[in-house]
Amino acid sequence: MADRLLYRIGGGRWTITAVSRIPSLTLLVTNARGEGVVVPLQYLAIDGDLYIVGTNWSRPNHPLWSSWLMKRPQCRVNIGGRESSRTAILMLGEDRDRVWARILQEAPYQANCERKANRQPRVFRLDESITGAN
Repeated sequence: MADRLLYRIGGGRWTITAVSRIPSLTLLVTNARGEGVVVPLQYLAIDGDLYIVGTNWSRPNHPLWSSWLMKRPQCRVNIGGRESSRTAILMLGEDRDRVWARILQEAPYQANCERKANRQPRVFRLDESITGAN
């Protein structure tokens, strides 16, 4: 709630996680009712790609935003006030395993989140969308 207010007041430049110096972005995603939702998230940059992980603070259920992305992968991402169109790609199988290993190198605490939640967190790569293409 406070993150969303700070996001609106700061024109997308600030969130609580950004102020804490955690690599963070704001995901602008469409929910099941077709409404735009602002979701502050941590991200990891690996080999030039952006990844987000659906830990849901180690809760047993996947976060809602991850389900919304699976239905509507087109989204917008704001990092430091710069917004871009993205397509969320759910990582599966060997691709997910490879990326997950890299995520654990960069952010070892993710393994603890996975263990506490007793489920495999969804991992999305946020690819830049090409606009204006036919």
